[in-house]
Amino acid sequence: GVHGDFDMNTETAVLRAHSPVAGTSNLRIHDKVSGIEHSHTVDPRDAKVLIVDDTPANLDLLRDMLKPMGSQIFFATSGAMALEIVKNAQPDLILMDIMMPDMDGLETCRRLKTNKELAAIPVIFVTAKTEADDLVRGFEAGGVDYITKPVKQSEVHARVNTHLQIQGLIQQQQETLSALELARKDLEELNATKDRFLSSIGRTLRDSLAETELTLDAERFL
Repeated sequence: GVHGDFDMNTETAVLRAHSPVAGTSNLRIHDKVSGIEHSHTVDPRDAKVLIVDDTPANLDLLRDMLKPMGSQIFFATSGAMALEIVKNAQPDLILMDIMMPDMDGLETCRRLKTNKELAAIPVIFVTAKTEADDLVRGFEAGGVDYITKPVKQSEVHARVNTHLQIQGLIQQQQETLSALELARKDLEELNATKDRFLSSIGRTLRDSLAETELTLDAERFL
């Protein structure tokens, strides 16, 4: 509720009036916003990476290249298996071969992007196809980047690290928007409390002044 200590001095009444809700709301708003001030950085050691390729030798090669980064690695040998693993593991990044039987990497990526909960996971295609049309099809399917075969460890590390950091910045932006929305609601609550508080002060002052006038009028007739 709103509390206030009042006396006959209107200036003192205003100065001494206080609202505990206002103080706590300001603290909540500060905590929400200050908690996201620092940029997110994704440590590769905390990241989950899914490798999708129908050739076991390629899976082993990429696993060995990623091993020094310390990421948790998941494997899928088909597009269908990849979609199931993504639902359960929700990796931070996917390395996807394009040429696979039944469901190729492009179609797997398209299906992934139709799921709102999983669509934000970045997909890097790993392929020997480097013609412009091939690259365009990959981006149209929802891929964010390419690693060309034969793969090189330095390129794998650079691209994986880059997109993990981008993903971290995207997460930070989403958290910032959520925190600002919560802060906006807190400000609305604070403004409503302030209006009730000022209205309460006004009523109390009017009552006090009316009582004072009655007292003065009565004293004139004594």
